[in-house]
Order: sequence, then structure tokens, then C-alpha cells
Amino acid sequence: MEFPDFSNIKSEIFSKKFFYCILISNILFFSIFFLRDKGYLQQAELSIYDAFWRVLPSYNFESPVILIGANDVDIKDYEWPISDEILSELILKISSGNPVVIGVDLFRDLKVPPGSEKLSKIFETKNIIGIIKVGQTLDNTVFPHPVLIQKDAFGFSDIAVDKDGLVRKGLLYLDNGTTNYTSFSLKLALPYLATNGITPKLSNENSEHVQIGKTVFVPLEKDSGPYKDDDAGGYQYLIDYKHDISKIKSYSFSDVLKDKISKDIFADKIVIIGLAADSVKDIFFIPKNNLIAYGIALHALMIQQIINLADGIIKPVRFMTEFNEAILLWIFCIAGGAFGFYLRSFLGFSIIGLSGIFIILASSYFQLKYNFWIPVAPYIFGWTSSMAIVTSYMSYQEKSDRLVLMQLFSRHVSSGVANLIWKNRDQFLINGRLRPLHLMATIFFSDIKGFTSISENLEPDVLMDWLNQYMRAMTDIVMEHNGTIDKYIGDAIMAVFGFPVIPNNDEEIRKDVLNAINCAISMERELAGLNKIWAEKGLPQIKARIGIYTGKVLAGSLGSEKRLEYTVIGDTVNIASRMESFPHNDNIVSPEDKTCRILIGEATYKYLNNHFKTKEIGEALLKGKKKSVKVYQILE
Repeated sequence: MEFPDFSNIKSEIFSKKFFYCILISNILFFSIFFLRDKGYLQQAELSIYDAFWRVLPSYNFESPVILIGANDVDIKDYEWPISDEILSELILKISSGNPVVIGVDLFRDLKVPPGSEKLSKIFETKNIIGIIKVGQTLDNTVFPHPVLIQKDAFGFSDIAVDKDGLVRKGLLYLDNGTTNYTSFSLKLALPYLATNGITPKLSNENSEHVQIGKTVFVPLEKDSGPYKDDDAGGYQYLIDYKHDISKIKSYSFSDVLKDKISKDIFADKIVIIGLAADSVKDIFFIPKNNLIAYGIALHALMIQQIINLADGIIKPVRFMTEFNEAILLWIFCIAGGAFGFYLRSFLGFSIIGLSGIFIILASSYFQLKYNFWIPVAPYIFGWTSSMAIVTSYMSYQEKSDRLVLMQLFSRHVSSGVANLIWKNRDQFLINGRLRPLHLMATIFFSDIKGFTSISENLEPDVLMDWLNQYMRAMTDIVMEHNGTIDKYIGDAIMAVFGFPVIPNNDEEIRKDVLNAINCAISMERELAGLNKIWAEKGLPQIKARIGIYTGKVLAGSLGSEKRLEYTVIGDTVNIASRMESFPHNDNIVSPEDKTCRILIGEATYKYLNNHFKTKEIGEALLKGKKKSVKVYQILE
């Protein structure tokens, strides 16, 4: 069985459905872009960002920073806060090793005697950087030692913490509204860089940006990278966690004070003195191996990053422009929708969907390896949601189309033809209806002779059972001969041969004609058998009239959404009906053993090629026809 070339029709339907799928993808694009712009995807984005840092390989750089941290044993041995005398001794021992600079990450706004005068003199003579904690007002600001204030030898130790409690950003400068402060990490990095002639300056490209060595530090905006509408106060930058905190050399107070380490290790280094004890809280959560980092370790990490950036060894973490982010998001949404348009199986959906997610993650991972951040969460969300929703939409459309086709045909055609219709559904359906088609078809009408008088003599329930037995038998025969039941009209049956398996040439039309006549002959034989059964049960025996005519018809669906029926209309249908009800005359053969009278028109007769024994009844001027129609009887 073949279908005609409906390439234009299929193209039109394909384009319309594809248009709706692209429309869905575009709506999703704008929705996801809106969600990202409003920060709803920020946490998901940062979580992926954290996961990448955990698995990215670390830089193989030796840190220029050495940490001297007071651990819990030191706090027990030297008490806390340690006295100015102990701190002075600690600084002197470190200074003897000729470090570039020493950072004291301990507050000394108040004296801790003994040794306070000694500590003041050390602060005056040594290259020491202290800390300040910047508050909103002077009252809640913790200042450094007075000597360090006079020397401007201090930096703020404040660390930017995200809303979820993790540290992802560093600070170069901080402005509390009245004064601009430099960070502790930058204050320590600058003397080290100065040994190579590197000092900070304003960028030539943008006077609001600071250039240190070979790198221009571009401050984070409130919408930079994974952040959306975030606090962008101060001069923030993203911390590059490929710098491994665990590789930074660290020692305890007692290691230095008891000369357990050589002073030579401090030569040309940046040394930070601070806390490394769990009992005195100075710890932060970082997105690297689920670590909890001490404050001095975070300062060391930021110092190392600033120095490596200034030397041009690494590049700062960069981001896509918002326009490029939008374009790439649109591409993923459209691609997801396109795949969703074609995918039908769960296996295919899973393989393509997971492959797309893997490509997005892998691409972003390798880009971050070279310090370029590609937003992952919106792209995965766009890809998967577009694919899932479009696939659901197409599945719903298929379900609706199948429901329409099966409602129209499943009870009226064989299961093989019904499946064939479904496979070629795009050729027939448009907007939930059968597309109107002009075609050559053979129309078949059958009717019970004298049904009115029979129905008057039977009880209603008996009549319905008897009639249903007849209809079931006749319907099965129609379907067996590849016919389509168009409708039941009381005791009459209308069937079509030539749709939905539409003939393309005379040979296929001839097959439909032969199927229709063979169907009529099979009905005659079946009816003879039924009559014998009915005779034994005392039920009426009947004869049937069958009319068959071949010609052009218009096939389509009529009705409303609540009740939709397939049918064919046209002059051919009217003539076939007249053939069935053609009045009896002397030319019509009516043997006693025949249960069916089968009449055909000339248009049908010309396709027989002597396959059946026939008799010309004559010409008849049928109602509504200007020209007479030749009528033939099938005698088998």
C-alpha cells in the first residue's frame, strides 16, 4: 500500500510544528535570562563554580609567603592575647632572617604589657604591616598600633564573605564613605613587588582601574560572572583557588621562639604572624576541598595571587559579556528545542540530554582552567528545559493527533490500515482535522431490503441484537477488504475503497474496485449463512441491496471538536446511493438463492476487465443528473 506524494503538505505541517517548538524555546530563553538576571540562578551557578575549584589542578608555584600561626598549644603556653614582649621577640627572630616584610595579623590597638615600649620601637624600625578592621563608623572601627598609623603601615583585614558563608572574593581597596583603605594582602604584596620595580598605577585604558605590573585589576560589578545584583562594595576580585593553600609553608610560634626552624627560610619572603588555632576563632569556609581556612592562610593566598598576576604568570578570572552570555543561552535553548522536536524515545532523550550537559560542563571546566568563566547553570537549565518541554509538547501533539485519527478510523478500518494512517499522519492532519483531499474512490452502499416492515414486527431489544449481529458481520468483511466504514445510516452501511490508502494510478483504482465488489460478494455469502442461523432461531431472513460507484470525491472531517467524523462527499457518493436504491425492473436478475443484489455504474464497470460476470441493466436517468448513467449487475 502506498501513499501519494504529499511533500508540500508534510513540509507545511513540519514547518508549523517546528515553528511552535522554536517559539517555546525562545519563550524559555527569555524566562531563563530573566531568572538569571534577577539572581535566582546565582546559588546554583556558584555551587558549580565551587565544584570546579575542587577538581581543577593546582598551580605548581612556590608561595612567597610563610605563615607563623599561634596554635592551641602556643595559646596554652604563652596565654592569649600574647604579650607585647613575646610578640617583640617573635618579630625580632623573624627579622633576623631578612624577610621582605612582616605582616602582623593581630590587633594591637591596646597595649598588652610587658614589652609594650619594646614593641613600639620595633614597629618604628622594622618593615612591619599591621591590620585595621574597618567599621561603618569610627566607633566600630578597630585601629592598628599608633606607630603603624603614623607610618601608614597597615591594611584592612576584612574578608568578603558571600551570603552562603563562603569566601570567593578578595579585596584590594575598601571605602567606608570617608576614607579609602588598602587591603592587608595588597600592603604585604607591594614591598615584595617593589623589589622588581613593580608599583601600582592607574590603567591607561580606564583611569578607574588599577594596574599592578602586567595585569589590570578590573573590579567586580554587581552583575559580574555568576553574581547578580550582588554587593560590589570596595575593589573586589575573584579569588583563584587553583592557588593551593595547603602548599603554603606554615609554622607555630614555638617553632620560631624555640629556634626549631632556621631563620634562613625567611629570606626574601613575606611573613604573616597571626592565629592558627581552633580555640580562638579566625576561620573561614572556602570552596576548595571543603576546607576551613585560617584568616592568615586566606591573606597568604590572596598575596600569592596578586604577585602572580602582577608578574603575568597567570591571568585574572574573566567573564563573558552579558550580550555573549545571552547569545550562547539562546543557542542552547534553540538546540534543546530542536533535539526535542525530533526525539521520541526515552533512551534517545536521555543520551542526547546527558551528552549536552556533559559538553556544557566540560567546556566550562576547561575554560575555567585558563581563568575564563562560562555560566553553566543557565545553559544547563536552558538546554534541558527546552528539550524536555518541546519533547512533551510534541508527545502531546502526537497523542492528540493519534486520538483524532483513531477516533475517526480505528472502528472503521483494519488495524493494519489504522497503523499505516498513524505512521503517515502528517499527510492527513492539519489543526486536529483531516486535511480535505480530492481523490478517486469507490463508494459502497448496502441496505436491507424491506427493513421497515421487519422492524415493525420485532421487539426493540430483539431487533437491536439481530441488527447488531448483521452489522458486525458486514463491518468485518468491509475491513477485511481494505475498505473504510464511512457511516451507518439506520440499517444501511456506507463504505469507501480508496482512502486512506489513496490510489495513484488506474491500476490502484482497479484494485479498489475489485476489493469493493469482492466485499459485496463476501457479504452475500455471509448473509446466506446468517439467514440459516436466523431461520433456526425464528428470526427474519433478509436480502440486501448493494450499490457501487467510482469517481472523484472530497474526503475530510466534518463536525465540531466535540463530535468529529470522517466522511467523503460529492456526486460520486450520490450516484452510489442511487445504485443501491435503484428500482427493480425486468432486466435485473433475482434468483431465489441470491441474497444480495449488486449494482455498479459504468465508471466502475470499466475497471473490471472481465473479472466478474455482469449484465447490463440499461441506462437510467438518476435524480439530480442531466446525463443518464449505465447500470450493471454483478452476477458473479
